[in-house]
Amino acid sequence: MAVLDRIIAGKFGKQVQIVPAGGDASLPSVARALEERSRLRSGPPDVAYSIEDRNYRPSFVVEHAWAAPDSKRLIWRRHEIENYLLEPRIVTEAFRDWRESGIRGSAHLPTREEDVFVVLISLAQPMLEHYAGWRAWHELRDAQRKMDTRVLGPATTANPLAPPTSARYADRAA
Repeated sequence: MAVLDRIIAGKFGKQVQIVPAGGDASLPSVARALEERSRLRSGPPDVAYSIEDRNYRPSFVVEHAWAAPDSKRLIWRRHEIENYLLEPRIVTEAFRDWRESGIRGSAHLPTREEDVFVVLISLAQPMLEHYAGWRAWHELRDAQRKMDTRVLGPATTANPLAPPTSARYADRAA
């Protein structure tokens, strides 16, 4: 959170506060609560933005969130915020720091950024199939949410689904 705070404050030149919300589902309510709480004190009200993990969303959804001029809901372009730490340069620097600190086993870690990149790719490769499965599941779930699952009768003026007048049960209108 301290790293995010410095990056965002440096980029926008504003004082920011990073508040973990405990999952994507609660982000809108946490943002509204923070804005509402700031209105109770003197001074200009705070503006709360939410940044969500991508979590299998397609890239067009992510880009739309960033492109919307008035949006206060943003989505990381990578799967999770932690993936921003997997830059080969950063990992290489961490490996060097470990080696200099004498961390056991660090002598066997790659020392060149290109070699670290190869290691990261080799670790990611087995996850592609898993990711594709989750992506497909999310697409199906989103499609299902948009489906109209109501049973519609034939488009006629008479209702052929109505029970006959001699039926013991009340009709739909009743």
